[in-house]
Order: sequence, then structure tokens, then C-alpha cells
Amino acid sequence: MCLTDSNRVKLFQTGWYYGWSFNRPSFGPLQYVPMTWGKGAAIDDNARYLIERNDIDHLLSFNEPDNSSQSNVPVDTAVARYKTMLKTGLRLFSPACTQDQGIWCWQMANRIHEQNTKSTCSY
Repeated sequence: MCLTDSNRVKLFQTGWYYGWSFNRPSFGPLQYVPMTWGKGAAIDDNARYLIERNDIDHLLSFNEPDNSSQSNVPVDTAVARYKTMLKTGLRLFSPACTQDQGIWCWQMANRIHEQNTKSTCSY
């Protein structure tokens, strides 16, 4: 779930929550899972910041990269930026695509496979 208020997060009795930024806190036992919302977030400076945080161990990748009104990340750019986020050592999840029948995700998976990029996500 994506919430920013600790009291609302606690209502759902979950172990984690996510948001579209890197700097939200974990709330006690509730772990925050950041997301690289778009290509501008998946940069070396942010990767270094995430490495320094000791309260997270998962990272969500791009949100709706195949949607021109959302993060709108070209596949080749996504692969390059995905490699940057792999440097964090966090468990990195696949992009959350819109309902394009998985075309964008398959294109990304194929490019990653072609480049022999180590990926910790399942496609």
C-alpha cells in the first residue's frame, strides 16, 4: 500500500508500506520500501543514499514507465537506470507497468537478458 501517514499505515496491520520517494521513514516495525518512480530517481546519488540507509532492504523500480502521463521511461533508459539501482544491493523489484499486456516489461526483460544484466526480479 502507498500511504504517508503512520497511523493510517498501522490500521492495515501490514509489515511494510511504500511511497514514491526515498526519504520517508520506517514506522517502528513497519518497513518503508522506496520506489524509483521515474528515470530521474534512478541515479548514482540516490543509489548511494539508499546504500547508507540501514532501515530498508527492498526497492521498487519504475512506476508505470510505459505510461506517457506517468513516469514514461524508455526501455533502454530503464535498463541503464535499473543497473544503477542494482548497485544498492537491495532486493530490486520489476517495474509496475500499466495494462499494456506486458509489452514494455517483456521488452525490458529481453534487453536485460541480452546484456546479461544480473536481475533479482522475476518477469
